[in-house]
Amino acid sequence: MRRVLRLFRRRRKSDSSDETGGSSSGGIRESRGVFRRTLGLKVLQIVPVLVVVTFFTTALSDLIPGSTALAYLGPNAGPAAVNNFNREYGLDHSLLHRYWTWVTNALQGNLGLSYQTHSSVSHIIAQHLAVTVEVGLLALLISLLLTVPLAMLSAIRPGGLIDRVVTGTSSVLIAVPVFITSVLIVYVLSVRAGLFPSSGWASLSAGIGPNLRHVALPVITVVLGVTPLLVRVLRGDIVSTLGQEFVIAARARGLPNLYILFRHVLRASMASLLTLMGLILGFLFAGSIVVETFFGLPGLGLLASNAVTQKDLPIVQGVVVFVAIIYLLANILVDLLYAVLDPRIGSHR
Repeated sequence: MRRVLRLFRRRRKSDSSDETGGSSSGGIRESRGVFRRTLGLKVLQIVPVLVVVTFFTTALSDLIPGSTALAYLGPNAGPAAVNNFNREYGLDHSLLHRYWTWVTNALQGNLGLSYQTHSSVSHIIAQHLAVTVEVGLLALLISLLLTVPLAMLSAIRPGGLIDRVVTGTSSVLIAVPVFITSVLIVYVLSVRAGLFPSSGWASLSAGIGPNLRHVALPVITVVLGVTPLLVRVLRGDIVSTLGQEFVIAARARGLPNLYILFRHVLRASMASLLTLMGLILGFLFAGSIVVETFFGLPGLGLLASNAVTQKDLPIVQGVVVFVAIIYLLANILVDLLYAVLDPRIGSHR
């Protein structure tokens, strides 16, 4: 026990020195250094990934069996129509020439023209992005607000009543496919209760009330799919952290449980949660195809689904590249948060 108490005193001394500023300058400089190194390395890692993704998305037209022009115009299109189509969209050039042209245009914000509407792909993605961002941000915020208290309540007494209820409910929600959850939510809250519209979208320009009523069911669906995963991960890490020596020492000193949980345990248990959140953040901002298609939301998910159905390759290419960038940025954000929470972790990533 004396060894445990000495360990806790050293930890408390380190924490208090950070708070009082006695030795904080060195720690701050170290954290900033790790932060800069992590950011620089991750930015360098983005470049080859984006090159591979953009090259293969540019090669989509060559990977499709047959002629891209015939695939879009139909098998009865004449040679003149096919030649005009290829000339208009640059398909009469080699793959490397098309890729270089696409990259130079993309760096200027030009992702090409849609086969279907002849509109700018960048403009089309921007129009659909606001819907996906709103749904994603609301769902992520609500999920985090639910995850932390539920995980803590469940982890305080493993095997207790609250833990069994939270774990069992999470297991059921994880096992249920998202389209089944969508159907049940629409039936209960829209068909039976009549509280929210079952589909459609109202922008913020139409008023906050109509906007929230239309966004409610999609957000609830995403929250029910995301929160159980976060709760299970954070609950497991908290249970593991509660068994560590510095927590036992803190309890031996008579510190309040809430102080121990929020001051020491929660921060030490965030690594796995941050990793999962990075993946979920990319998924939410890239657009959930199932949710947006089911509820008729004009977001990136529905845009990508319609583009694939209509064989609109420039739209598909633009969305794929945008999704790749979102996932990469989410990964960078997670690694930077690692470096902030624990420089020892960030310096080895």
